[in-house]
Amino acid sequence: MASGLTQREFAFVTAFLGPARGNATEAAALAGYARTRKAQGEEGYRLLKKPHIQRAIVARRTIVERKAIADADEVDTTVTRILRSPAETTRDRLRAAGELNKVMGRHSVTHHVQGRLSLEDALDLVTKKRATL
Repeated sequence: MASGLTQREFAFVTAFLGPARGNATEAAALAGYARTRKAQGEEGYRLLKKPHIQRAIVARRTIVERKAIADADEVDTTVTRILRSPAETTRDRLRAAGELNKVMGRHSVTHHVQGRLSLEDALDLVTKKRATL
């Protein structure tokens, strides 16, 4: 294999980071090592001591962690989706607009209005305010 692992070692690393949830004995069993639980535990321990398997585990964890954390574009896209969605409440849409303004480095203006105000009216109010600046 390109990573320097045998197929069975690759299966061990995959199981260790996946369904075995960090349990070397269980990962060895899922990868097809040994028949008895004791032998699987010993094999799992032995495998975890191998430097190339340790490197493979660290590399795979790094990839998984990178995919688990949203990048800036994903956050911007999600906030924009909320802002534009008519299914969201006006309050949530206004908060999304404020958060997007913060992220984009724009200053947001807070308006205190009594009574009910539609999103369109609020956006008109903000637009008129900006036009006067």
